Amino acid sequence: MQSYGNITILIVDDVATTRLTEKVMLETHFPDIKTVEAQNGKEALERVKNEHIDLILLDIVMPDMDGFEVAKRIENEFKDRKIPIIFLTAHLAHDEFKEKGFEVGAVDYMVRPIDTNLLINRIRLYLTLIKQTEELRRFNSEATNSLELINRYVIASKTDLKGIITEVTDAFCDIAGYSREELLGKPHNIVRHPDMSGEVFHEMWSMIKKGVIWSGEIKNRRKDGSYYWVHAVVSPLIDINGKLIGYISTRQDITRIKHQQQEINEKQELLDQETASRLEAEELSHEILDSSENLIAVANSEKPLFLNSAMLEFMDLSSIEEFFQKYQDLNTFFATESEAISDFQFENSWLDTILHIAEKRFFKMRPVRSDIDYTYNLKIKRLESKEERYLFVFTDVTLLEEERSYYEELATHDTLTNIYNRFYFIDALEREFATTKRYGHPLSLMLIDIDHFKRINDNFGHTVGDEVLKEFAAILSKRVRSSDVFARWGGEEFILLLPSTTVGQAMCVAESMRASVDNNVFDEVGSVTCSIGVSQIQDGDDFNRLISRSDEALYRAKEEGRNRVISL
Repeated sequence: MQSYGNITILIVDDVATTRLTEKVMLETHFPDIKTVEAQNGKEALERVKNEHIDLILLDIVMPDMDGFEVAKRIENEFKDRKIPIIFLTAHLAHDEFKEKGFEVGAVDYMVRPIDTNLLINRIRLYLTLIKQTEELRRFNSEATNSLELINRYVIASKTDLKGIITEVTDAFCDIAGYSREELLGKPHNIVRHPDMSGEVFHEMWSMIKKGVIWSGEIKNRRKDGSYYWVHAVVSPLIDINGKLIGYISTRQDITRIKHQQQEINEKQELLDQETASRLEAEELSHEILDSSENLIAVANSEKPLFLNSAMLEFMDLSSIEEFFQKYQDLNTFFATESEAISDFQFENSWLDTILHIAEKRFFKMRPVRSDIDYTYNLKIKRLESKEERYLFVFTDVTLLEEERSYYEELATHDTLTNIYNRFYFIDALEREFATTKRYGHPLSLMLIDIDHFKRINDNFGHTVGDEVLKEFAAILSKRVRSSDVFARWGGEEFILLLPSTTVGQAMCVAESMRASVDNNVFDEVGSVTCSIGVSQIQDGDDFNRLISRSDEALYRAKEEGRNRVISL
């Protein structure tokens, strides 16, 4: 049985026995809804004014104010609420009265004696329309919020196959200095800086035309002629049939990092231009490098030759001599779980290892007397000298990386349960659907709904209801594989995408989830159950049909008594 939680129906009739009969009928067929009563038109208008009413069953013949007048006043005084009204009458069966009922805002007109099954089906139709309207409004709000965050903070653009811009975010417009109107329909090289080598773009186009993602650093030019640097990731856009339809590019502003690197380079150029003796040049270089906030080291292939003050403080040392007493090389300070070195063998020399790390975009280092890893960007320059020497510059980009991760988390996750949100799930479903269609792998999907969740909110309050949602999501998350996509679909409904999984395998997962919830004792609430609908992709399906079939299976699970798993 479908849940209609948070729905309130107003019964208006001057006969108490009629109101009681209709109230019992509604609560029998729709146990999740709330019913309220009014014995005359004035009381009905007060109810509508002070309470949230979703549907009205309205008698026509009443003392003081008839049903037509009540409906007309509701339409005039509360027109923005669009409350459906069903007229129920035993006296006015002529067509002229029906026409008058529809003129004053009714959606239906039924004459007593009324076929109960017909009335219930009519009410079920209107309740379903109400719930679908609420869900659409909620989804539009959530999607708008997520898109607004992406639009505001992510530097991104879309182009067609010829590189003509079709979409840009506000963040792109802000950094480039162009309005959206000035960018749309223009070639993407409108922001290309003349300093950039054509070889970079030749490599990029050769890769993305083959469907391969390209990434790299690009110098761009603003409308006012100034420049900025970005780390760009350009990805092919593939439709559900596997056809290349365009490209999408996301960027991170690295101008500040580039300026810091340029500062180091300019200081090094100053050193190269010095005509003083080697000792004087080295003393000058040490003085300049020592003033930098970056961690800086000079080394040959065997050992470090110089560590600036920032590097010594990072290592909790007072001098380079103390370094040699405690350590052999700089590799000691790289976080062992760092992605940059996880696939590299330490049998190589320390210099080989650090040169390998420099090829990565970011990596982690851990200061002495700390259990926290910091994110760094490393640049290496070979110095011009008789012996082989290198300048190592470590730039702390922890805050930039945390900021990027924060906004990415905000745009893709549900703020209450901390699992993926509906916006991210739809995007992941589209990608997985295209992959499944291309390679013929199985793909299953399940919709999960908490049984009688409205009763929890009504009996314990919404704060407890929120805690149940969080605990429910945590229980199910333990059963989710790393390749699955688990998200909050809306309200008390959750959704799970299972790539490379048949419906039989998905049923086993679903039953395990249902049992885990059933066996759990929720704080304050106690026992909670859930119903699950499962479906597998079939020939001719699009992803909307896959979702719809899972929803139909969930509806059957509810009809058959809840706390069960049904597949279609």
